Amino acid sequence: VDAAVESGDKAVAAAALKAVQPDLARGVTKGLYHKNTASRKFSRLTKRVAALQTA
Repeated sequence: VDAAVESGDKAVAAAALKAVQPDLARGVTKGLYHKNTASRKFSRLTKRVAALQTA
């Protein structure tokens, strides 16, 4: 997601964000992340992608 946002590619960033969400959720269920940490990470990525799409 970070690489797609840096390159400015809106479609790739949105697709990468969609692919990251299940991975973060899986990390929570496996105990890799606390649920609030995963939520924060996903929220920050979503904000970056949304800002890219409005710009």
